[in-house]
Amino acid sequence: MTDRLGYDANIKVKRKPRPATVPRGTFTFSRSVTIPSMVAFHWLDRKPVHDLGTGSTMTQSTVGSNIKQVGPIMVPCPAAVNDYQRWMGGVDIHDQILATDVH
Repeated sequence: MTDRLGYDANIKVKRKPRPATVPRGTFTFSRSVTIPSMVAFHWLDRKPVHDLGTGSTMTQSTVGSNIKQVGPIMVPCPAAVNDYQRWMGGVDIHDQILATDVH
């Protein structure tokens, strides 16, 4: 089921804190019918995280999180979150180099 803009109604959720009844690390995803490589997902960490991308698999992975008074824990997440964290640092450095390069 989609809304009038074509977004999956199950993915689009208002940004509010994760309900206590929903475990941390829960995620849902939806694959595009017209572009099979495009996936939208909704991941519930401390707050909801929404992402739209191509090239990532929707397998379950884990990410480390440090919680006050508890310590480090491993939170389930889609593999796309690990891909984002792994490669985004290089993009930031590239953008920084381009910003300082004067022609």
